[in-house]
Amino acid sequence: MHLLQKHIIDVRCSSQLFGKEIQNSLSDILEKDFYPKLELILDQYSIKNYEWEIENLSIDLPEISQKEWKKELVNQILFKIEEYLKDHFPVLELKKNKEDLEDFGFESQTKFAEKLFFEFLKTGIIAENSYSKNIDKIAEAIDISEHFIEGIVTVFNENKTALIRFYFNSKDSFKEKVSSEILKISTSKQSFSQVLEAFFNSKIKFSSVEELENWLENQSIFPDNKDLQSKDNEQDHFNENYQNRKLSKSDKALLNEEDLNKTYDKELSIKKGENPEREIENSVNFNEVNDQNIHENLKTNTSELQTSSLYIDNAGLVILHPFLLNLFQKLDLYKDEVWIDKESQHKAVLLTQYLVTGQEVFFENELILNKLICGFPIESVINTKQKISKEEKEICNDLLLVVLEYWSVMKNSSVEALRETFLQRAGKLSLSETHPSELWVEEKGVDVLLASLPWGIGLLQTPWMNNFLHCYWN
Repeated sequence: MHLLQKHIIDVRCSSQLFGKEIQNSLSDILEKDFYPKLELILDQYSIKNYEWEIENLSIDLPEISQKEWKKELVNQILFKIEEYLKDHFPVLELKKNKEDLEDFGFESQTKFAEKLFFEFLKTGIIAENSYSKNIDKIAEAIDISEHFIEGIVTVFNENKTALIRFYFNSKDSFKEKVSSEILKISTSKQSFSQVLEAFFNSKIKFSSVEELENWLENQSIFPDNKDLQSKDNEQDHFNENYQNRKLSKSDKALLNEEDLNKTYDKELSIKKGENPEREIENSVNFNEVNDQNIHENLKTNTSELQTSSLYIDNAGLVILHPFLLNLFQKLDLYKDEVWIDKESQHKAVLLTQYLVTGQEVFFENELILNKLICGFPIESVINTKQKISKEEKEICNDLLLVVLEYWSVMKNSSVEALRETFLQRAGKLSLSETHPSELWVEEKGVDVLLASLPWGIGLLQTPWMNNFLHCYWN
């Protein structure tokens, strides 16, 4: 797999008419002619299980003829790229060792996977130059060596959020292997090692991010009481308190699906004949109390997130923004302008992704726009292990049917068609804490249908967002 993160083509034309011809044709030429040929060239200069990152490559082309400009442009660019690769390619011979490869800028896939995984633990984001956007596949490429364990322990020592993200967003089998290796290696020289040792020795099963946060906080405050001999008593005490906490929610009908079925209606409160514009007006209200509540979550350094663009595949979620308030109220996640609890906000984020994909497996790196729309701090950990109930699925499906009913040109389409055609759309999200964020959505021919959408998506703000989101789509 080869990744071009960004490319800029600057062409000086002899006339404005010729310039427009190039502008209108360039995208099609790149897609059908240039990229397939470039892939063949890059394949020749690839080494199995190694990554080669080229930070920047500038190419100056000679003058090309107007008559044959398409052919000459492609051939000249490919020639210059291959010329660069030949000059810089380190291993044309068969016998090259690991040290030689690394000296020339190659990085083993195992080492690259480690770097991607550590960065994900810190930010919840997978780098754009990754060979996979699936954190489980990245973890599979990691060699759980002593070097890796020392690295991940350092990450955990420096960043409590990374430890929480590891717990809620890693495969159980991978967690077990890492946990086992951590306990084998002495970390007595590290200041956070007592808490880590207690965590990885503990048999406590945490069901929410908040529970794990509180447990880690208690470990930090009372380290003397966390010897391994007290684990059994601690487990019993935790389980007892957790059961009491769960029982206290029964009056909210959150204990099990049977209560949910008794509590909820089978239809959304948005019905035919009601105007969704009213919901749009409601969706731009900002709740200061709730904003204070959600920012109690742990924060990490977000400068990286705020200065770079993030590429997403669920940009079409913005189409659903007028209906989300009703959905969350219907599911008893949001009431009296506040979330019922933090886990309700976690569930809301997951439900927005379920609306887009119809899938029940969630990866945190795919939930950036979802977090933004639900007012959830981008850098905070999402509990992706929560399950979507049968009733929640049905109500989400009802919401999508309502969207189709209001959108007259789509009313004869299926929910799956809505998802695949509009909701599952690529986009570029530029985040800002102080200014409105921006979303640029990939355009397709079918986007002419957006003109008949009864509500706006150019500028939106849900009740949970601190600022507006500018959406540039068609």
